Amino acid sequence: MRHCISTLAFVTVLIFCCAQTSITLDNSFNQKYLYVKYNIDTIIERADSFTNYTGLDKNGRKTKSHSYCINGNLMNTTEFDTFENELKSSDYSCEQRGKITSQEISEYKNNKHIKSSNSEDCKIFDTSSETTYDEQGRQQEYRCFSFGHLSWKEIYSYEPTKRHVIKIRRKENGETIFKEIIKLDSLNREIISECYYDGKMTSKYTTEYDEYGNKKRYAGYFYPNKELILETISYYSTKFKLDSIISKHGDILNNYNLTCYEYNAIGLLINETYRDYANELNNWQKVYEYK
Repeated sequence: MRHCISTLAFVTVLIFCCAQTSITLDNSFNQKYLYVKYNIDTIIERADSFTNYTGLDKNGRKTKSHSYCINGNLMNTTEFDTFENELKSSDYSCEQRGKITSQEISEYKNNKHIKSSNSEDCKIFDTSSETTYDEQGRQQEYRCFSFGHLSWKEIYSYEPTKRHVIKIRRKENGETIFKEIIKLDSLNREIISECYYDGKMTSKYTTEYDEYGNKKRYAGYFYPNKELILETISYYSTKFKLDSIISKHGDILNNYNLTCYEYNAIGLLINETYRDYANELNNWQKVYEYK
């Protein structure tokens, strides 16, 4: 995983897959705005292996969703709070109707995560987590538990003058696992994340933003050779209109995937296609309907 794909090959595929007729709308393809404007209370998402129904409130926010397997059995249910955080998500067996295979229950306060619990059919994987905050509402600690005991925790500290957030992950016995330095821009957006093991930087991640404030490019590098291990580029034609995402992995020309988005005449998302150029078996398509 060393080099980017050829620019010419990437641009050719992108234009072929995602070329669309330009539509000028005052809402700029803001999906939540459109849900309210057209009184939409249900989003139906269809794919080869499942169908998902998502309910919306009067403000266009998700309230509940239900997914069904191709045989009609329930696959997943999810409940959301008023900020669209997932409060309770349950996965079900497609073969055994009504059998829960895993479940996550979370608690939020003022749109901040407080705690979560995760359980699976095999109890050995049951975990839970807790988050605490300082007086300014900034994340202070994140603790992860397994078998009812603290497994590891992350401790956050802040250097406002440098716009740095420092995160240290420690084992239950206090031993440091790694240190991460997160650098922010003038808008307090993450732009660089550096990970250190035994005092040496082992990886670095960079984030770039477009003119609308959307994340445009995310890239990861391994050190000491600054080896590019991943790169994701998102293309927006307006603030809310995401046209395509390309993700690159490795130094082989076809080792990348491309997701394209298509909208109808009023700006609602109607089609999402994913193509994996390294493995055609991973390709899929989602079609969206609204009621």
